[in-house]
Order: sequence, then C-alpha cells, then structure tokens
Amino acid sequence: MGKQGYRKGDINSPFGLYGAGFDGRVKARFVQQRTYYHFVDYLYLAAVSRFKWNGLPKTIDQRMIEQSLIMQGHCLFFRLDIDGNFYATPSVNSAPFDIYNIPLTRRVSRPNGFHKTFRAQNDDNVLIYNDYTLMPFIQVIWYYAEKFTRLEVAKDVNTELQKKPKAIRTNKDNVKSVKEMLLSQELGVPFVLGDDEILHQGDKTEVLSFDTPIILEELEKEKNALFSEYLTRLGFNNINIYKSAHLTVDESNANNEHILSFRNSALEMREKACEKINELFDLDVSVEFNANNILMNDFHGNLANSDLNVARDGDGDGIRNE
Repeated sequence: MGKQGYRKGDINSPFGLYGAGFDGRVKARFVQQRTYYHFVDYLYLAAVSRFKWNGLPKTIDQRMIEQSLIMQGHCLFFRLDIDGNFYATPSVNSAPFDIYNIPLTRRVSRPNGFHKTFRAQNDDNVLIYNDYTLMPFIQVIWYYAEKFTRLEVAKDVNTELQKKPKAIRTNKDNVKSVKEMLLSQELGVPFVLGDDEILHQGDKTEVLSFDTPIILEELEKEKNALFSEYLTRLGFNNINIYKSAHLTVDESNANNEHILSFRNSALEMREKACEKINELFDLDVSVEFNANNILMNDFHGNLANSDLNVARDGDGDGIRNE
C-alpha cells in the first residue's frame, strides 16, 4: 500500500483517474452517495406531481410552482405590468413581517437576469405556501432518502457476504498462491497447487467461515414499510402490503384520518392561495390532489395497495371505503 487511499501500481481506477485508483472505502462511499441521490430523485418525483393545478394562465408552469414549494416552501404568483402576463417563480422573502409572521417584501431574481421586488400590500402578487409549517418539503425527502439508502446499502452488504462467505488465513509465503487460487475460482479456471504449497501445509493455512444469514426479505419489508410511511406523509392513501390483510375497519379509518391530516395541510394552503389569486386577478385557478398521478409500486413491483394503486377508489376521493 502506498499513500493512504491508493493502491501502489493500480492503474485501473473506477473513476477514470490515470495512474492511481481509490481504495475500497472511497469506492463504497461513492456508491452510497449515488444510491442516496437515486432515492432523492425517486421521492422527489412522487412529491412534485401530487397536485394538479387547473385554470393556470399559459405563461405559468405548474412544475415550477410545485418545485418552488418543495425546494423553498413558498412560491410567488405575480403579474408584470410590462407585458401583463402572469408568472409563478421562487422568491426571497424578507422583513418586515405582518402580525401572522408573513413577509411583506418578496424579491424575485431569475437566471435570465430578471429581478423585481414586490410588496404584500400591492395588488400584483400572491404568496403561495407549501403547507401549514411554511417550511420546504425537500427536508422530508432528504430524511427518507437517507433511511432508504441505509437499507439499500445493508442489502448490498448482505448480498456480498453471500458471495464470499469464507476467508483464508495463511502465512506470508502462501498469500500469492491463495490469491491466485481465489481468482481462478471466480473465473472458472482450474488451479493446481504444488506439493510444497497450501494443500500439504494445513498447519499454516486455515479457512475461516463468515456464514451470514440471508436477511434480504426482511430488509425489503422494511423498505416497503418506509415507503408506505412516506406515501402517508405525502397524503396518498396506502396500506402496507404486509399489514393490509390484518387491518380492521377501525384501523383502516384511523389510517385514512392520518393520511388526510397531511394531505389537507398542503391542499388547504394551495386552495387559500387560489382564492386570493382569483379575487385579485379575476382568474379561475383551482388545485386538487392528484391521487391517480402515478402507479405507486412497492419495491417488489406490486401495487402498494392492491385495490387503490395508491389512492384509487370507486368515487375518486382517495379514501378507502370498507
């Protein structure tokens, strides 16, 4: 081993560096980080499409509204006197604040160079909040992405331990022979040991067993339970596939109330913004919970709720009828 973190003479870097390759710990950290970002994207896609906006002016992008609410916790809906068009973008809010702690100054600055300051008392802007916490939702996504990453890494480790359940302890003279034997085994190539090597030196060579139980199914159940928890946080009707058969009517109703508490917190804040927008600009903007936006599959490829697809039911209200 040369410098810490590098293998001497290793030119097969996993990241394309010339002349040096990272050690296993750096590579494992890279894989873990990539797994984390995978789950961030996965959970973000579920969150950004959970609401459907109706009646928006053509100059407003629904995706930008929801993205701003997720990333910043608020979005500014405004009309420009220059062109008379409506826009909805992220904003930076600052003091002074009103009696309800709502900022009275809203500044918009976009990458194309546009910037403008709006005042709450003017009739050209409305501030939209994500939910009653007035906080960004991205923190929730990060929280669950980290938990999913730990479970996925545990699955990978458990899988790797099944591939190499044993280790060989030997003296320094036989290390090279043992490595060649293990490499030949992985490649499916026969390997012959000489009389003076490992096979006749049992006192110098020992096989250590690292037999590990397979716990992939248990970890998969944990991931599905965690995903069910996340869907509840989003306001999607769901029941863990492993528990749905054991729920009573009262338990199912309690589960629905729990889900609606999260859903209504986000929906009502958007509805209040729509009321202000329609009153101020004489528009007909509305928002609804998009219960059937995607098929929420669990990690086995099965529907998270066998009869709802997430929040699908006969009357479309997203509530399971028993």
